[in-house]
Amino acid sequence: FLLFLCSPAPEAVALREAFDWIVIPMLNPDGVIQGNYRCGLAGVDLNRIYDSPSKKLHPEIYHLKQLLRDNPVELFIDFHGHSKKEGVFFYGGRSHDDQENADIRLLPRMCAMASEDFNWRACSFGVQQSKLSTARLVSFLNLGIIKAYTVEASFSCAPTQADGEEAEIDEANLSDDEDDEQKLANIV
Repeated sequence: FLLFLCSPAPEAVALREAFDWIVIPMLNPDGVIQGNYRCGLAGVDLNRIYDSPSKKLHPEIYHLKQLLRDNPVELFIDFHGHSKKEGVFFYGGRSHDDQENADIRLLPRMCAMASEDFNWRACSFGVQQSKLSTARLVSFLNLGIIKAYTVEASFSCAPTQADGEEAEIDEANLSDDEDDEQKLANIV
């Protein structure tokens, strides 16, 4: 998607003109270099401290939260790998307002319609107590970003059949990445 967004395609130009795009490729480089994918050097799961990050212990989260607070944000997406569920799917919030809930579900639904890689049935929309300090829910509940999502993608699970056996993958049915990028860009 980023290659498309930076391209000279008319849709990409329109997206760049309509919105300011802030892309942070990795919030945990110090942890990852040490072999951690969730915890920073302080040994804390960085996606569980967005409610009150320490400027000293979690500077990347502290400054991202300030950036989100100080700028109008139409869409926030936090990308993660998932070790158990298959495919690509969204987690989003849930409002008491039916129109807001429709707005929240629109982008995930359109992505699922545009690409077989997105699994609409695996999407979940809610506010779980155990997730209140995550980027998605702090953005949604505390910062007022209605379209705040976590997009999860399977780490490496192969599709499975009902009997638990690994399913055959038909390479002819695998989607063309460039075609999917164009479809998703048109959705945005």
